[in-house]
Formats: sequence, C-alpha cells, structure tokens
Amino acid sequence: MRHDLPDSDYVVADSNYPALVNLFEPSDCIGTLVHESYLLAVAHYAADLHRGQSLKVNGISHAIAEVIIHPKWRKRRDEYDIALVRFKKPVHGVTPLPIYRRTDELGSVITLVGRGDHATGLAGERRAKNDGKLRRATNIVSGVDDHFIEIYFEKPGEDGITDLEGVGAAGDSSCPVFIDVDGVLYIAGLNSWGDGGKGINVGQYSSRDYQTRVSQYLEWLDSEVDFPGPPQNYYDTANGKTGIELRTALHSIIDDHRVIKYSSKEHGTSDALAKLDADPDNHNNVILIYSRRSEAISNFGTSIGWNREHLWCNSYGIDKRGPAYSDLHNLKPADASVNTARSNKIYDISDTSEAKYNKPGHPEAKLTSEDTDSWEPPAEVRGEIARAAFYMDVRCSGDKANENNLQLTNDLSSINSDSIFFGKLDTLLEWHIADPVDTAERARNDLLHSLLPEEQKPVCGPSRVGGGNLR
Repeated sequence: MRHDLPDSDYVVADSNYPALVNLFEPSDCIGTLVHESYLLAVAHYAADLHRGQSLKVNGISHAIAEVIIHPKWRKRRDEYDIALVRFKKPVHGVTPLPIYRRTDELGSVITLVGRGDHATGLAGERRAKNDGKLRRATNIVSGVDDHFIEIYFEKPGEDGITDLEGVGAAGDSSCPVFIDVDGVLYIAGLNSWGDGGKGINVGQYSSRDYQTRVSQYLEWLDSEVDFPGPPQNYYDTANGKTGIELRTALHSIIDDHRVIKYSSKEHGTSDALAKLDADPDNHNNVILIYSRRSEAISNFGTSIGWNREHLWCNSYGIDKRGPAYSDLHNLKPADASVNTARSNKIYDISDTSEAKYNKPGHPEAKLTSEDTDSWEPPAEVRGEIARAAFYMDVRCSGDKANENNLQLTNDLSSINSDSIFFGKLDTLLEWHIADPVDTAERARNDLLHSLLPEEQKPVCGPSRVGGGNLR
C-alpha cells in the first residue's frame, strides 16, 4: 500500500465481492467464482485442495467434486499457474464474475482484491501483518507475455502511480485482478508471484508483481467449462460497422431463434423467469421489476402475486404472435396489480404538472411514477428496460411473416394500439447512459443463453447503443 494513505482507504467490505472464496482458513488465498459450479484459482495453491473438502461461498459450504490443474503446470515452475475447482452442486445466490477475453491488458488500470499480508511500500512484505480483512489496490499493467501480467509498484510522486497503488503480498496468491469495462469487473489475472529485485523486498516500492494472464488460457478454460456468454466471434460480422449497416448486421445475428412457449405445462416463460430473475438471497422467490419486491415463485398467476410484464407492450406491434411475444429479453416478473396499472403506457419521465400525475405510480411500486400516457420505472432498472427496448427494435424488423417491424420513436402521436411504435426514444437513450450495464444484468443475459443455447441468442452488446448509431 502507499505510505501516504490510511489503511482504511484500501479496506473493502466482504459483501462487495461475494464471488470471492477463501481457499484456506483463516483468510488465506482466494478463488473466484466464474461459473455456478467452478472457481478459478492458481495451480500452486489449488494443488493442495482435495475432493470432498468444503469451501464457503458467501457463507454457505460447498463440497469440492474435482480439482482441475492445467496439464502443463509443474511444481517449482511459474508458467501455467492456473486451475479450476469444481463443486459437487451449483452455487445459488451469488453471481459468477466474467473472464477477460481480450489481449489488450498492457497499459490498463487493474484492481487487485485479496486478504493477504498488508504493509506500506516503505516496509514491504517482511514487515507485513495479516488481519484477515479484504483489501483492494490498483496499478497499471507494465508488461505482458505468454503467461503473465506484470505490474510495478510506483512511489508517490512518480509518473503512473494510481490512487490506490499497490501490489500483492504473502497470502494474496490466487486473488483476482480485475479490469473494469463499462462498470463491470472482468478477471484478467490471478496473483501468482512477486519479485523484489536487488536490494528490494517483495511488496516494497519498485518491486514487481506477476499475475497469471487469464486471456492466454482461454482455450483450456473453455475446454473444461461451458461458460455462458456469446459464442466465439459472435459479433464479428458487426465489427467496424455503423448506422444502417450495423443495424442490419446485428439483426442478422440475433434473428431466427427458436422460442419457448409463452405458456406451457412443461417449460414456459414463467418457468424461465423464475430462474432468470430469481432473488439472489432466496431462490424460491423472484424480484419484481417495478416493485423491487421479492415475491414467492409459487404466487405466479394470482391476483396478489406476480405475472409476466411485456416491457415493450404487447399492444404496440407484438400482438400475441411470433417470437416477440415470448422473447425473454422483453419479459420480466411484475406485481400483478402494478402490471395492470402500467397498462400500455410508454416509458418516459413523468410530467409533474399533469393533473393525472401520480407518485408512486402504484402503492406496490413506490419508486415509480406516472402521468396520462407514460410510466417512469425505478432508476435502478431504467437502463436494462431501455436496452430491452433497443433489442426489440433491432430484433423485430418485419422480415418474417409472423412479426412486425417494431420501431422506437419520439413522435408520441404515432404510438397507439394499432401501431408498431413505442417510446420514448430519447428518454430511453438517456436511461441507457445513466444506468449502465452491471454484473447482474450481464449474468441474466448469460443465464438466458445457457438455459436456451440454441433457442434465444444473447442481447446485443450495450456498447453498440447510442448516438443514433443504429439508424
């Protein structure tokens, strides 16, 4: 840590990182949940784990089914220092963290999170102590090779020092190293080893720290784990395009999916929503889109329970037909009475001067508001609602006999139950920017793809929205 900052600046709450798992107690080394059944770790510590041993994930014990070491790793060698730990049963209630799949780490700001020994850059590892607290530090990637990411511990006042400059120490082995992309933390590395150099101790200023470079092991990782997310090269045909060419390319990527039935005794959209929108703290419940309430799955279809809300209203061109009607990107659990209250109002900022302005829009959705023709959802879900609308606009282009050419617009006079229009476009663009994609939204999208790998493809990347880029 920097010697000119208080230790409290580095300490973070465990609840901020529920996917991080202590590999050895008390509080020694960390594995990271990257799939509901797998932890990612360094091989030189995972090798000491064994089948049947239990690890606590967010306070709940999970038995290890298998420890998978990279086949080229050898003791007393640093290369190929990567492993997977498979649990006997999937972890519920904790969102796995995504892996960084690009190779542009050099020069990136990274964040290390671990429970290892802590000391300032003046003292270094030899004078470090361990209190079991979780800490984060930042740095800039100074070098990369076929196996490692290198970082260098700058002194205060030196060029390139970060606000929370730091490196790993004893006990930090296997801790994740993140790169932030649009507010989402991706695992780019795993803390592996440190090097002080001549006259410098590990953990002192001018020492270097090395992280297993995850992007170099993707082929092996993908051979072992069925990671959710877009297939390799999924967006290749859209890369480099703008305007109508981009729109056409994205439509070609995401259309033609086979769909599940809207209602079915075996597996319909309500069953899928029970998984996609499950309460992370209680998997017998779902989180309702407008109320933000946790509601029992068993209360589906009751007047006091929940039902399915079409974000892009069914009456604006979906018309209970085609793939659009049961598209899970456009469906969310909602309180039944709130769903009725929203009716087919468009999304917009409520006009407080209107006689029919109400806040809340419904007593069971206290963070909403409404006016004569629009509905304003809670701030925390506005971005994901906007992105669902953009998806529907691109996905449904009217090139199939059973679907209309759905279109977002600012012309509210054109929106009626006989039209294909929905809005308000400019407001949705603002919401997309103000409420960017978070880990939970990506996890839902990835889970949708894993539930229906050949039926419904992932929603288009959020970075492709904005600025009239699709039209």
